[in-house]
Amino acid sequence: KDYGGVVEEIGLRSTRIRLLTGHQATIPNEDMARSDIENIGRRHYIRRCTNVALEHNTPPEKV
Repeated sequence: KDYGGVVEEIGLRSTRIRLLTGHQATIPNEDMARSDIENIGRRHYIRRCTNVALEHNTPPEKV
């Protein structure tokens, strides 16, 4: 399962993450050790993609 959020606490047996939804997830450290973890806090930038739905006849100046 993929989790996205902020690590709040690292304990001896588990790690607590505050999810982007505001909920808290407790993940066993055994699972964390087997997972690929990406630290986006160390990036110089974050790229975001957004889909925008337009009608085919929308003029460019309105976009």
